Amino acid sequence: MANVITKSYKKDIFCIEGHWEKDMRKTDSIQPALKLLNLNMGVKFYYQRSATLEEIAHVSLEYSKKKYSKYIIYYYAFHGLPNSIQVGNKHINLEELAERLEGKLEGKIIHFGCCQTLGINKRRLTNFLNKTGALAISGYTKDIDFLRSTTLDILYFHTCQFWQDIRKIESEMNKLYRQMSKDLGFRIVYRTQ
Repeated sequence: MANVITKSYKKDIFCIEGHWEKDMRKTDSIQPALKLLNLNMGVKFYYQRSATLEEIAHVSLEYSKKKYSKYIIYYYAFHGLPNSIQVGNKHINLEELAERLEGKLEGKIIHFGCCQTLGINKRRLTNFLNKTGALAISGYTKDIDFLRSTTLDILYFHTCQFWQDIRKIESEMNKLYRQMSKDLGFRIVYRTQ
């Protein structure tokens, strides 16, 4: 059985966010949600916008450095499709992402705040975990409303602060936010499942 216990209760967040709109005057962002967690719970966060696959690759490799070891949650906030995130007019699938991050996400929780990205079979998600070394992968299987999914993301990150065991985090999400999770297709997969 694989380890499903994080190193600490406190889980800071490393976030990379895409551009939600082609019109750059529109300012939709999950950054205020991260600030809310910081102000109310002391959760630190690193935040960066990325518009190209090259930027994502660079930031993702940067995240794997030791200086970011306390950032247990890696949060991708992009448009998505099953098995991929949309970056500008291009897509990167989870297999490509896993190749770039092979063995570099040991002990991390990877969260995709993206439409449908986790709407694939469990075997493919488990392959992502095994390849990257991550403890868990979470996200959505359906098209999601920005505000509702950001709200659930905040509740999820809040819940993550109280438990080290991924199974307990999953249990608490099911207990406290079952209907909202079901409506949005929220899902957590970890290696012991």
